[in-house]
Amino acid sequence: ANLFLENTIQSFVRTLARRIAPSIRYNNENIEDFARIFQGNGTSFVAFDDPKQVTSQEGLVIFPMVAVSVIPIVHFMDNYSPELPRRFILTPEQLVGIYNGSITRFCNISSLNPEWNNVICEKESVGLTAYHRVMPSGTNYIFTSALGAFSPDWASRYPPGLNSNWSGPQQTHIIDSNNEMISAVAFHPYSIGYVPVPDFANGVYSSSVIPVDLSVQYNGGPRRVVSGTDPTTLRQAVLYASQNFRDVGSPTWWNQSLTDLPCDGCWPIAGFSYIAMRRNYLSSKGYRSGQIYSAGQFFRYAVEDGVRESKAAYANPVEKIRDRSVEAINSVRYDGVVPRQVSAIQYEILAAALVALMAFIAAT
Repeated sequence: ANLFLENTIQSFVRTLARRIAPSIRYNNENIEDFARIFQGNGTSFVAFDDPKQVTSQEGLVIFPMVAVSVIPIVHFMDNYSPELPRRFILTPEQLVGIYNGSITRFCNISSLNPEWNNVICEKESVGLTAYHRVMPSGTNYIFTSALGAFSPDWASRYPPGLNSNWSGPQQTHIIDSNNEMISAVAFHPYSIGYVPVPDFANGVYSSSVIPVDLSVQYNGGPRRVVSGTDPTTLRQAVLYASQNFRDVGSPTWWNQSLTDLPCDGCWPIAGFSYIAMRRNYLSSKGYRSGQIYSAGQFFRYAVEDGVRESKAAYANPVEKIRDRSVEAINSVRYDGVVPRQVSAIQYEILAAALVALMAFIAAT
C-alpha cells in the first residue's frame, strides 16, 4: 500500500510539473492578427519575416534575431555530368522575366551559362516551370521584395508582403512550404523555385537542385557574380545595412531592409527574421512566469551567441542591432515585473518531500 501511495504521489507531482513548468509556445509568421494570437492561448512569441504584418506595435516588443538569404534553385536533369558547374547564373532582370512570364525557356537566357547551353537548349519545345510560395509567407515576402527592387514595373504590379495580390504568371505553380518547394523543383526538370539557404542546405533533395547565383551591377561598375550560399555575402549585407542604421530609439528601429543593397558583393535577396513578444504578459491571460523567462533566455542566447555556433546559413545582427535586441528582450515583464524562472526541479523536490512525509506517517 505504501509503495502504491508513493508511486501515485510521484506520478501526480510529475504530471503537475509538466503542466506548470516552463514551456515555450509560439506561432509562425503566417498569422495576420498579432493581437489575436496573444489573447489567452499562452503563446509566448511570434516569429515572422514580413514587417508589414505589424499593423500596430501597441503592447508589443519587436526585435530582429537573425538574417537569412533566399536563393533561387533550378533543376534540369536527374543525373548531372561531373563536368557541369554546380551553379546557374542569372541577372536580376532575367529572374524578374521568369516570374512575370516574359521568359518562358531557359534556352532564351543561356548566355551567362555556356557550359549548360547544350543541356537547356537540347529540347527546343521544353518550356520552364516556375514555382512560387503561397501568401502569406515570409520567404515570399523577401523574394517578391527583391523582384520589386529589381524592377519598378514588378513593384507597381505586385507589392510585397501579406496583402500582395501577386498570383504569379500563367506558368507558375503555388507551393505551400519550403520543403515542398525543394521537392517540386527536384522532381520537375526545367523548373525554378526559391527557398531560404538553411532549407536548401538541409533539404533531402538538395543534391538534385542547383543554386542560382546572380550577376549584379551597382553604380555603373562591372558586373559581379555573387552567391547566396556564400555566408560572407549575407554578412556583408548585414554590415552594410547597419551603416545606415537609424535611431535605435525610434519605433521602427528593428525594421532594417537587406533587399538589393547597393553594396558590391552583398547578396540582394535577404531579410531579417523578427520576433514579437508582449511587453507585459499577464497571468490572468494564461501565461506563466517560467514560460516567459525561458523564452527570454532563449532569445538572449540566440541573438548573442546561438547563430555563431550554428551553420553559416544565418547571420547575426551586428553589435548595434544586437545590443538593442537584448535591451528589448530585457524590457519584457510578467504581471509588471521581471519574469521568474519556475524550475521543474522544484516539483521533484516537492515530490520527494511528500514521499518522505507519507513514509513518516506510515511508520508512525
